[in-house]
Amino acid sequence: MLREEAMLFWQSRNRYKSSAIALKIASNYSKLSLPVGVLVIDYKNMVADGDFAPDPACYPSVKALSAGVRAALNATTVFSFWPEVTQNSKEYTLLNRSNCLINAALGGRVVDATVRACRTLIWDKFLYPRYYQQGVSAYWLDETDGEGTSGGYLPFSGGYETSFGPKAFASNAWVNQWLATFSEPVRVTESTRV
Repeated sequence: MLREEAMLFWQSRNRYKSSAIALKIASNYSKLSLPVGVLVIDYKNMVADGDFAPDPACYPSVKALSAGVRAALNATTVFSFWPEVTQNSKEYTLLNRSNCLINAALGGRVVDATVRACRTLIWDKFLYPRYYQQGVSAYWLDETDGEGTSGGYLPFSGGYETSFGPKAFASNAWVNQWLATFSEPVRVTESTRV
């Protein structure tokens, strides 16, 4: 979870194509003695949307990246996540069989974060071992506005039909549960370490 570093400068750009580029940026900020609190590895950091794992060709070691950013800047490394899961994602079959995917109209599917079993599956199987245990404890969560809520844009008309009900009624509840997929386990895990 972010703490005081969230109040410092956030470094992000459209896409870092490798850990080496991100670490070079961190090194440059360090040389300039600029106070950076967060370095965001933004979207398209996976091979396919819904892999819940960084592209190993670009980010061979999340642990080394996170430790390198911490060593250079004392900053938090944050990875971006979108709720879409495309059919070519390596996690598509498991998530689909587990009834965790909704909204086929998007060209992919979307995680139904309103189902507790789906949130638990994503944390236990993907996020905890692939990110949290590698030093990443804060996450940039896309679609918590626009597409993910009833205020979205065409052609999707915003929001998702979820286990809570139709999008006109439940879209904002979906957003809260998407956030909880990441934040609740971190809060619980960190509170037990104190």
